[in-house]
Amino acid sequence: MEEEEEEEEKEEEEEEDKEEEEEEEEEEEEEEEEEEEEEEEEEEEEEEEEEEEEEEEEEYITYKGKEKEEKEKEEKEKEKEKEEKEKEEKEKEEKEKEEKEKEEKEKEEKEKEEKEKEEKEKEKKRKRRRRKKRRRKRRRKMKIKTHPIYQHQPTHPTHPHTNINPPTRTPTPTHPPHPPASTHPHTNINPPTRTPTSTHPPAHQHQPT
Repeated sequence: MEEEEEEEEKEEEEEEDKEEEEEEEEEEEEEEEEEEEEEEEEEEEEEEEEEEEEEEEEEYITYKGKEKEEKEKEEKEKEKEKEEKEKEEKEKEEKEKEEKEKEEKEKEEKEKEEKEKEEKEKEKKRKRRRRKKRRRKRRRKMKIKTHPIYQHQPTHPTHPHTNINPPTRTPTPTHPPHPPASTHPHTNINPPTRTPTSTHPPAHQHQPT
């Protein structure tokens, strides 16, 4: 019996809970509907206000809008002119920049060409100097070779395969004695002079053979 009563009570409680939930849901739905209605009313009011504003604007345009339109038109034209002017200035600057770059490039190329030309001239001069030097050296050698000292002199024949006339060297000349040193107590006024002990005489001096 007690169990049945408990079950009945439990069922009743559940039914009550269910009813309460349903009531709450209904209340929520009603609140939502009210909110929606309020929102719709607000939207309608806003639309009406917008329509009124549009009408006012149209009236303003019809009566006083012409001046505004003309003013706006003038401003637009001014802006357009300003933009065109800026565009022209920009193009001018770019053109000047290009011309400047072109001039600099031409200048650099010219400098480069001049530098190359100078280098070529220097190279030519160097080659000329080298040729002159070689020529001088050759002449000097020829002078030395043609000097009587180096001329072959006939001697007694030797072996058929050897040099028949070998070059003969003249003996080196004896140097004159040094002059006496000065008798001055502090300085040597006449120091002894030394002649170079070269076995080869200079090319311009010819010794008798």
